[in-house]
Amino acid sequence: MEAMTTREVALKLGVSPTTVKRWVAFFQGWFQKDELGHYIYSEDDLQRLRSIQEQLQQGKTMQAIWDGDSRTVKPRTLPAAELQSAGAAISHSAAQTDALLQRIADLELRLEQKASDIVSTQILQHRNELDEIRKSVQTLAAEVEVIQRSLSRHSERTLASLRETPKPSKKKGFISMLFSMF
Repeated sequence: MEAMTTREVALKLGVSPTTVKRWVAFFQGWFQKDELGHYIYSEDDLQRLRSIQEQLQQGKTMQAIWDGDSRTVKPRTLPAAELQSAGAAISHSAAQTDALLQRIADLELRLEQKASDIVSTQILQHRNELDEIRKSVQTLAAEVEVIQRSLSRHSERTLASLRETPKPSKKKGFISMLFSMF
């Protein structure tokens, strides 16, 4: 039994894949899905869809097809062997899902640990940078203090020398002397 995709069935019926999907959605339970949730069709399914197509062309509604002629269109029944293989596929799929969930949990744990390590490294690096900045500030503060002392001594000398220098006498200018004579 070779399985066909929705696109392949649509090509064989001469309709669009959307039309096939609409029919399959209406007649739920009549068609089989694969483990990924995609519909797969056998030759019997193709004949069933062809019958649905013919009845629709004759003017029947999908509800009438669903309710009516059970000889033409029947829900698909799976043989016991297919049911067992489907059950095995489901249990295999469940095991795969559990394995994937475990891998996801492990990856999340590793990611959390890695993030924690990175944050610790960054904190240590910031602490070292802050220590370097603190040392630079202390050095600058000491240098500013030395400069202030030097300026203080220099300004004291300048003030003392200004106090000791005699004030220059006011000399009258030549023109003011001339006017004062008259």
